[in-house]
Amino acid sequence: MSTVYLVSVVVHVLAAMLWVGGMGIFALVVVPVARRTLGATEATLLLRGVGARFATVGWRVLSILLVTGVLNLHGRGLLPALATTQLWSSPFGRVLAAKLCVVGLVALSSLAHGRDARGAGRARASHLGRAVLMLSVAVVVLAVLLVRGTPW
Repeated sequence: MSTVYLVSVVVHVLAAMLWVGGMGIFALVVVPVARRTLGATEATLLLRGVGARFATVGWRVLSILLVTGVLNLHGRGLLPALATTQLWSSPFGRVLAAKLCVVGLVALSSLAHGRDARGAGRARASHLGRAVLMLSVAVVVLAVLLVRGTPW
């Protein structure tokens, strides 16, 4: 195992922790406290401000996840295999395909969430935020299956 691969895996895991953990803290701590302790206008301003800052951090984190994800595939010697049906028909390949699809849904949902959060679609933004969090948890589950193996 190379040092570059090990560092890439650690950075990937830390970035995923920041992404999912940040959304969890926002949804489970910041939003309820803001709504319970602040007036509607103040809560909205706080949530928009925190959300905007998290969006800035979040897109950087997603970029780091993309780069380290490619490095991790390279470190495992899998980049050439991406062009083969043998990889995609294996249990690992099917889980990787599912993970990449869900990551795509996370990115698209995050774009829509950001657009709605900046506009007047607060209710839809709230639903999309929850969807992004749940999809992100699914990515973590799929990542665990990639490294620990699938039960099927």
